[in-house]
Amino acid sequence: MNWLNKYQKMQRTPAGIEWQIIKKLPLIFFLTVILPIILGLIFYFFFNFSHLSSSIIFYVLIGMILILWSFLMVITIGVVIVYIMKGPAYVADGYFLPEHLLSLPIDKDQFFEE
Repeated sequence: MNWLNKYQKMQRTPAGIEWQIIKKLPLIFFLTVILPIILGLIFYFFFNFSHLSSSIIFYVLIGMILILWSFLMVITIGVVIVYIMKGPAYVADGYFLPEHLLSLPIDKDQFFEE
């Protein structure tokens, strides 16, 4: 059973910046993982920290990775919403009014405020 049908009169909106963002997301995801790891390795090998300081830096870097992933997730959800909204319109089964309801006079003031 076909629940939704494409609306024939709808014109698809041309792609905008959302496709550029979608194409860059894997690179951005990779960089959000690699850069904090490189930063942590630089702190670990080139600076002489105590055990407490190195554990704090480790937790800060993990927090930085997680916050960047959450930012990426929000951006991805927004891009997907824009992509879906620009896609073709779908309509459900049409509801046809009976003949006796089509002939009723409609008072526009009842439905629309001016």
